[in-house]
Amino acid sequence: MPYHGAEAIPTTGAGVAITTRKYRNETSLATSPGAFQAFTIHAHAHAVDATTGYMLVDLSDTVHWPHTNTHRILIHNIAIGANPTNTFVGSVAIGFLTDVGTENGNFHIISCTHFIAGGIHIAQTFALPGTQIVCCDGAWFGPTEVNDTTWQLDTNLIGPDGHALYPAGNYDLVLKVTPTASNCDFSVTIVYTTADIAC
Repeated sequence: MPYHGAEAIPTTGAGVAITTRKYRNETSLATSPGAFQAFTIHAHAHAVDATTGYMLVDLSDTVHWPHTNTHRILIHNIAIGANPTNTFVGSVAIGFLTDVGTENGNFHIISCTHFIAGGIHIAQTFALPGTQIVCCDGAWFGPTEVNDTTWQLDTNLIGPDGHALYPAGNYDLVLKVTPTASNCDFSVTIVYTTADIAC
């Protein structure tokens, strides 16, 4: 039997519609997702043969990236592919930064794929419907590379536009390729939002 007597009621939940539903004279609340503004970035590189850091989302940069809030990055979806040579040994990792200084920073790893020589191509997608990964050390329990010199404040990282213009900063979303032999290609697409939330 269909629901009857739906009526809109006020809500402060961003991107959520709340209505009342009546069925056999009983009233209940129903929620449904609404539209929200998400942003998409894509980055790729070819034949990476040295340890290299890439800026995926520079949280403080609202000129080159489409977001306006500069507090926290929330990841909704990650699609990543890596295509190593037959002799590539190393890893491709995505994560966020904290404690960035002039000499190093801490790299909190969200996703990492390790390769042993063999040339196996990987393609992975992480979809997070109804929730997000919050790029914040207070909400994160996972591996961390501390005092990693890849993320020095005074070293510009390569952004999605291919230009090495973007200095590392706290809570930025980054990617790191770490080869110990040969080289690989990578491609990554991320859907994210930003929010004013505490760690």
